[in-house]
Amino acid sequence: MTGPEISGEYAVWFETPITDFDPNKTSTAPNRVYLYSLLNDSADILDTPGTAEWPKIDGGQVIWMNESDDSFNVRISLYDIGTGKSEQVCELPIIDPAGALFDGDHIAYRADEGLFLYSLENKANTTVFRNVFGNESGSNVGEYAMGGDYLIYLKHSANFEGPDKGRFDEPYLHSISTGKTKRLDPKTGAFSESSQPTAKAEKNLEISSPFTDGEQIGWIYSENSPDSTIVLCDPKTGAVEKISVDGLANDVSMEGDRMTWVETHFPSFHGELIYAHEDAGTTETTPVSTPGFSAGIGIAALLTALVLLVGKKK
Repeated sequence: MTGPEISGEYAVWFETPITDFDPNKTSTAPNRVYLYSLLNDSADILDTPGTAEWPKIDGGQVIWMNESDDSFNVRISLYDIGTGKSEQVCELPIIDPAGALFDGDHIAYRADEGLFLYSLENKANTTVFRNVFGNESGSNVGEYAMGGDYLIYLKHSANFEGPDKGRFDEPYLHSISTGKTKRLDPKTGAFSESSQPTAKAEKNLEISSPFTDGEQIGWIYSENSPDSTIVLCDPKTGAVEKISVDGLANDVSMEGDRMTWVETHFPSFHGELIYAHEDAGTTETTPVSTPGFSAGIGIAALLTALVLLVGKKK
């Protein structure tokens, strides 16, 4: 099982046949994309064209990717759960199929030239960020996340010469409806003009794990310490909340008033799955929460894994 994703009562993944290393035998089994229904407790094969991989699900729609027969592009197929029909919808120059994102009618992906956004409705491709490469400096996109009207990404920059020599990341927010992109202060969460130079203090931060649930956005930063801070922002109101984590946090996921992340503590490499939820009116604070949040082990995420395991047995 590879690339599991879940949305509502459905989960998807794909399976690749085990390679037979016997020189006298040739394996011809194709990849298979699966759709699992929690309601019906059943798993169906959606497609077996040989190279189908990395399905993505949002609501009642699933996309997956195939190698193109005559180009280096990736063919995208769309499956409608309600009608049971599938069709090829586009070809895109995706260099990281596993990292491509699907939400609503948009696909966010990285190509050799940068970060792009494709609209299935308008058949239009939008450049969100174009990579820059030079002899003394360069920049490209690292991690990114998409939900609703928001596409948040980390711009990774490297200076090879001069007083600012080094590497650093900056969070940016792209609004899909307006096509506008704004830089965010990694510590305060406030918007800042992209023309302003990045402060030296910000360049010393370790920034990772951008996330969004379509309503709020966020990321993690740390300042040369084994502790982390999760920054949570509401782009509409400008409200910012910080969650202090007594350890290294990563892989943040959020939906409404619930949040999960993986937490590790130096020098151990053992990670714990943390589940946090917001309680209105609560003022208590724990080592991994802020006022309004309480934390515990991520039971919901464990149930998700259980669903996928059950589906695999079908």
